[in-house]
Amino acid sequence: LGSALGLAYDDSLFRYVRGTDYGSAACLLIRKNLIMNGFDQIYQPAYYEDTDLSMMVRRLGYQMIYQPFSVVLHIGSMTYNNATLKRRLMLRNQNRFVLKWSHSLECFYTRWMTNWISLPSRHRILQLASRLSIFRVLFLD
Repeated sequence: LGSALGLAYDDSLFRYVRGTDYGSAACLLIRKNLIMNGFDQIYQPAYYEDTDLSMMVRRLGYQMIYQPFSVVLHIGSMTYNNATLKRRLMLRNQNRFVLKWSHSLECFYTRWMTNWISLPSRHRILQLASRLSIFRVLFLD
C-alpha cells in the first residue's frame, strides 16, 4: 500500500497494529482451518482470491490484522507478464467478487464511501486505509 501511494513502508500512516479489511496472499499468516479448502475456484487462475478470502474470514467472525513490523519484499505481478491478460483477469474477477459480495460491500462501505468512485485513485486508497481510523486518537505520555 505504501508504495502504491508513493510513501515509504515505514511512514507514520502505516506504523501501528490495526484491523484491516484485506490481507494480501503475498504475505499472509492465517489459521489452517480457514484456508483448508483453498481459495474459491471462481477466481482461477489469479486475482481477487485473497480479497475473497479476507471477506470470508470476516464473515466467520475473525479479524484481519495489519502488523507493521513484518517486512516482506514482494515483486508484484510476476504471475503474468502479459499486461492485457492481467488486466482482463483482474476485471473479470473484480466483477465476480462484486457479484458475490455486493450485499456485504454495500452495507459495510456505503456510509464511508460517499462519491468514492469520483475520487482520484490515490485518494481512494488513502480513504480505504484510514476508513477505520477516522475516530482514532493517539495519546503520547
